[in-house]
Formats: sequence, C-alpha cells, structure tokens
Amino acid sequence: MGMAGLVWFYLFGVLYSTIRADQYRPAHILNNEGIQSYQARIIEGPVQKKKSVYYLLDTQWQQIDHRWGKASGKVLLYVSGIENESSWVVGDEILVNGAPMEFTPPKNPGEFDYKKYMATQRAYHRHFKRTEEITLVGHTPLPVYIRWANRARQYASGIVNEQLGLEEKAIAFALLLGIKDELSTEMREDYADAGAMHVMAVSGLHVGIIYLMMNWLFRPMKRGRWKWMPAALTIGGLWFYAIVTGLSASVMRSVTMFTMIALAELLNRKSNIYNTLAVAAFILLLYEPLMLFMVGFQLSFLAVWGIVYFQRAIYQGLSVNNKFLDGVWKLSSVGIAAQLATFPLGLYFFHQFPVYFLLSNLVVIPCATVILVLGVLLLGCHGIPWLPVLIKYAFSWAVIIMNRTVSWISELPGSTVDLVEINGMQVALLYAGIIVGIWFVHKRQMKIFYLFMLVVFGFIGLDVYSIYSSADEVKVVIYSLKKGVVVDVYSKREVITYEYLPGDAELDYTVKPARSSYYVRRVRPFRVREIFEGGDLMVFNGRSLLIVRKKPPPGLQIPGKIDYLVVSNNALRGEDGTFINDGAGNVVVLANNYLSVSRSWEKVMDPDHFYSAWDAAVVLSDFAN
Repeated sequence: MGMAGLVWFYLFGVLYSTIRADQYRPAHILNNEGIQSYQARIIEGPVQKKKSVYYLLDTQWQQIDHRWGKASGKVLLYVSGIENESSWVVGDEILVNGAPMEFTPPKNPGEFDYKKYMATQRAYHRHFKRTEEITLVGHTPLPVYIRWANRARQYASGIVNEQLGLEEKAIAFALLLGIKDELSTEMREDYADAGAMHVMAVSGLHVGIIYLMMNWLFRPMKRGRWKWMPAALTIGGLWFYAIVTGLSASVMRSVTMFTMIALAELLNRKSNIYNTLAVAAFILLLYEPLMLFMVGFQLSFLAVWGIVYFQRAIYQGLSVNNKFLDGVWKLSSVGIAAQLATFPLGLYFFHQFPVYFLLSNLVVIPCATVILVLGVLLLGCHGIPWLPVLIKYAFSWAVIIMNRTVSWISELPGSTVDLVEINGMQVALLYAGIIVGIWFVHKRQMKIFYLFMLVVFGFIGLDVYSIYSSADEVKVVIYSLKKGVVVDVYSKREVITYEYLPGDAELDYTVKPARSSYYVRRVRPFRVREIFEGGDLMVFNGRSLLIVRKKPPPGLQIPGKIDYLVVSNNALRGEDGTFINDGAGNVVVLANNYLSVSRSWEKVMDPDHFYSAWDAAVVLSDFAN
C-alpha cells in the first residue's frame, strides 16, 4: 500500500470517527441540560438483577423547559418495583420522568472504569426509576430478522431450561447463546484462574464450529446450477447466529471473516487470512468506530493474528513421531500462539496471568467443541422420542468433565499470577520481544538474539524503575466503599491494612486493583488499638488515625490529639465530634454514610481539613517520617 496509503487511511479514520462522535450532535442528551422527561425505545433487556431490572434505551424525544424536541443517545435504565421482569420488551416505547445521570468515573485507584467501558457502547447515562414513574406509550415492531432471532433464542432457552440441570444449563447458555448470567461467581473464577474463560465468550471457536457444521450439511447442494445456495445459506445462518448471541465484537469479527471465506470459496478464489482479517476489521470499524477501543475487539483480533502468525513456527519447533501426541502438540501450539498474542494486553487490562492455560486448553477446547455440537443437536432433535435423552446424557458428561478439570487446574499451586502491573511501553516491549523471539527461533541468527536480549533488558529496566521509584513513597489510602471500611498504608512495597467488610465482596474489584497498581509485594494486617467498641486507633510514623464505626459511649473523652478522624456507617455527626479533647486535625467522611452526615461535618470543619470519600478514595501523603 505504501506510506501515503497508510496516512490516507489514518486521516480517513480520524475524520470518520469525528463525524460519528456523539459530542458533536446537538440533539444528543450528552449536550443538553435541564431534561424534564424523555421518550425512548427499549433496544435491550430486560436483564434481572438482585433488586431491579435494567434495560438499554435509545432516546427519541426530550422535554426541556416544557418543550419537546428530538433526542438521541443511549440510557441504561434500572427499574425497581417490577414483579415480573418481562413488564416491557424490546421495541416498547416508554416515557420516563426526570433527567438521566452520567456514569460516574471510578472512585478508587486502579478500579475498573465502567464509565469508559459504557462509552465504547455509546452509552453515557444511567437512570434509576420505579415502575410508577414510567409510562408505556407505544411499540415499534422490530425488523423481521430480529424477531426471528428473538424467537429462536426464546425457543432455545426453553429447551435448555427444560432438558438440562443447573450446572449443564449455565454452560449451555454461555456456549450456545452467549448468555453468561447463569454462571456462578465460583465457576467464573475457576475458568479465569485456569485460563479457560475464553470458551465462555462466543467467539471464533464457536463460529468456526457452526461454519464447519453448516458447510458439511450443505455440501450435497454444491453441485449444479444451485451451487451458490450453500454459501447463501451458510452466510445467512452465521449472521442469524450472531444476532441470536448478541452481536458481540468477537462474534461479528468471526462471522465477517467466515463470510469472506465462504464468498471466496464460492468464487473459487483463495483468500489470504491477513487480508481477510484486515477487511473484517475495516468493515466493523466502519459500522462502529468505537469498537477499536473495546478490549474484546482487541483481544479477538490479536488471538486470530497470533494463531496465523505464530502457530506454524511453534508447531515446527518440535517434531513428534507419535500420531496422537502430534495431534496433541498441534492443538497445544494453537493455544500457545493465541496466548502469546494476547497475554501482554491481558496483563495490562486484567493484571493476572493463568499459568496452566496450556493444560486447561487441552481439555477445554475439545470438550467445548463436543458440547457445542451436542447442544446444536439437542435443539434440532427436540421432540424426537428417546434421541434427546441420549444427547442430554452425553452433553452432561462433557460438561462434568470440563468443569471438574477446570476446577482442579484452578486449585493447583500457583495457578494464577496476580497483582501484575505493566504500562503501555512495557506492553509494546512485550510484543516486540515475542515477535523477535519467534524470528530468532526461525532464523537462528545471533544478531536477532542480541536484539531480543536488548528488548528483554529494556522491559526489565522499565519494571525495576517503576517498582523502585515508588518504593520509598509512603501513603495512606482510605477507600470509597458502599459498605465497610478499608484503610491501606503503603510503605516499601508493602501494604499494612485495616479491613472491616461485613459480608461484602467489594474487595476484589475496588481494593485489589489499587494494590496491583502500587506494585505491592505483600499484605499484612494493621495492629490497631480498640479505644471503644467500634472505635479503632491506627498509629503509623507518629501520626494517628481513629476509625469510628459506632457511636461513642456517652461521656467518653479521648485525650490527646487525633490527626485524622474517619467517620463510618453514620456513627458520628459534625455536632457530636467533641468527644476528642483536643479535637481532630482532619476529618474523613466515608461513602457508607448518609449525605446529611457528610454535610454536617462540612459545616463545622475547615475546608482544608475536611475530606469526603463520596466521590473518590482519599489518598493521604503526610504519613512519611
């Protein structure tokens, strides 16, 4: 193509993305304030949560200053008070009172940025309402192919619910329909720790199996004047499956690629996989430029690129004479190639690495293939006497073997390397090292080896610099949590922590990412002094921090000076803070208090000595010697 062509494509991408940007659309709800109500169409849902049901809305009209005008933009609507989760369905038009709120940024260091994630879906707002605040005003019929896809999903869901047990049902929903809501937290963690979570996301593996099944089924039709029919049926079937499974980035990428392969076969042309991959990416980015920033899109394309680029070199690097072992090694080389291509980005986003991914893939990929084929047969043979029973029996055994193997691997010592933190430059160096390393294995030239070692030392140097540049830094992080209290003291790559989390699971997605981002080597509990029940005193480097979780006993007086008073669980209001004789130098109000408690302290404290964890974690840096 040449440099000029690349520059042209880059400029075209920038211009096209700018034209499609929501920030430049006057009618978009992102650019309008004072919305009193809005009318929207349901485009996804309902999805049942513990205390509510949520829908994804596409706004059509908005009321500002009692005047209605056109609107655009997506809103994630959470509705409480719904007894039946199917109160509204996709295509219904509803009138919602009030203005939606923008998603909030992450409150704790290293926490997952849900606002940024939803922005890649072009959704910037959420709204919490009760049923009585919403009015059904109409219904827009869905396109025929969407209605067929929804009916197919409902039909398949009904058969799965009827035929399979709880464990098998969760796997069937994930592999066949792309619905992961039935997966338990324990099962998700086991598959993630074993490096096998990719089989739970409908992707190239699943689409490839469906393609091969349809290719085999329609093969007799490839002769004669109707030879175009198999390609048309295969392409139509693939896109129908993509719609049924939710049109995720990985599915759309895979279906687009196999569509081109089917067209190339119809036209008797040999397709180049790199060109196919590039064209698939180009088409998808034309459809939605923001897909480029989706983690799933990036990992999906990298996995396919890795298999194509690395697999042959890895496979040829080891010669196996035994036919069975050679097949095992070929399957292993595919897994290694995909992992090589994706693990740097996986470390960057998820901060962990599954050590036994190769072992798990040897079992999981064949089992997932069998499960998917049996699942399709179960759906197709429903209603035929005795045959579904045999298929269900085989399906159950395949699920049991896969789940038990994954559970066993996840419990092996050192199954997962956690708390890994790398930056963007290190990601680039990792990919450079992988490419140069494979190049050296193929060419066996010392100058390539020297280049490889240069990249390795560059990566290590950056890592050492990042670790030891923050080794002497001392800071205290008081986290913003909905329940409980966590205070971390970071000193010399070590965390001394105070944790009070009554039945709460926030630690995994709020506290652990922060510890990873600070290059923590070990975590140990802080020895606190209990001043009274629910009142714990932390002292570090001569600085004191009193955590109050319960109201102090009447008449209690604490002598001396408290540097930081941390108020939790509505235990203390501003007017009640006189139980400390010399007063508190600073007050921190946690996010688990009522807003009125925070305001009561704001009235009595100097702004320079008042901290609120409502919007973000409080980071204190005055605890150094």
